[in-house]
Amino acid sequence: MIADTGNSIPVKTSELKVSEDFVTKPVCPPQTNTEPQIFVAPAIMASGHDAQQLNAIQAWAVSIDDTKWQVHMRLLAGKTSGANNWVYPTAEYNRILAITMCAKAAPVIP
Repeated sequence: MIADTGNSIPVKTSELKVSEDFVTKPVCPPQTNTEPQIFVAPAIMASGHDAQQLNAIQAWAVSIDDTKWQVHMRLLAGKTSGANNWVYPTAEYNRILAITMCAKAAPVIP
């Protein structure tokens, strides 16, 4: 017999998105002290058709309102690093794995 001791956090959604796409926040059950959370990871990326050297990859989500996040990706491309070398890949050159769940709310520290 398998029992859930209350320590598991079920995944609500797991989907591939394109940078600038919206992800719907899950509705968390009342009285559970949980809140919507999102975890993102770069899944497919290229700086464009010329395939430059990649030095760094960043994926992140921004809360837009109570019902959705927006996901983003950027790549640090080229042989030298610097603020001018960040590339925001077009839709055909990026995919972001977005996983949503209802997780325990972070403690409030006074």
